[in-house]
Amino acid sequence: AAQKGWDRSPVKMALAMLIGNALIYIPGLAWLSHLYADKDFGTILGWGLTPFLAGDAIKLALAAAILPGAWKLVGKLRA
Repeated sequence: AAQKGWDRSPVKMALAMLIGNALIYIPGLAWLSHLYADKDFGTILGWGLTPFLAGDAIKLALAAAILPGAWKLVGKLRA
C-alpha cells in the first residue's frame, strides 16, 4: 500500500491501517474462539477485540494525521 502512495493521503492511510488491523484481529479472534470453544462469541469479542479498539482508533487517527504531513516535510527538505 505504501508503494502505491497510500501513506501520502490521510484517508488512504487510515484505510490501510484499518485493513491491517482486520488482518490481525480476524485470525486472533478465530484462534481465541478455537481455544475457548465453550464460550459464546460475545465473550470472545470482549476478551480479544473490545479492550483494544480505543487504543487502535487513537493510533490510527494519529498516524493518518501525522504521516502524510511528515512525507510533505521530507519532500520539502529534499528539494
